[in-house]
Amino acid sequence: MAWAVVFLVAAACAYWCDNRVGQQAASHGGDVAPAPVPASHSEGKQPGERACSTAREAADHARHEFHEAQSHLDAFLAGQLDAAREALNRPLPPPPPPKPQPTTTADNPEWTALEHQLGELRQRRTGLLVDRTPLHPAVQAVEAQL
Repeated sequence: MAWAVVFLVAAACAYWCDNRVGQQAASHGGDVAPAPVPASHSEGKQPGERACSTAREAADHARHEFHEAQSHLDAFLAGQLDAAREALNRPLPPPPPPKPQPTTTADNPEWTALEHQLGELRQRRTGLLVDRTPLHPAVQAVEAQL
């Protein structure tokens, strides 16, 4: 986000500087461009020009950081893509063996009788709990049978 602000400031300064150079060239008949000022003479620059050069330096630094971050991101994404391709090319593990089907109650008459008895005990407990608390001895006896 900060680099975007720096780019906007740099663009505004570049427009201001270019506009100012254009005005100076126009005042000289369009033939003459202002002479370049060496970096060692920065104290002679106008405040706007100093701000413009500072913004350009910051923009250059931000561009450098952006390109560096972009190259890190590209390397990371390439690694992720390679890992995904590798995972797709790996053979799938064999499926687990099928689980044995549980025996149904119709096959086992003893199991059917026990399930019927459990159902009756649950109904009896529910009926007792309508009139009694879970601490009542009759409810406790049914709980013990369950």
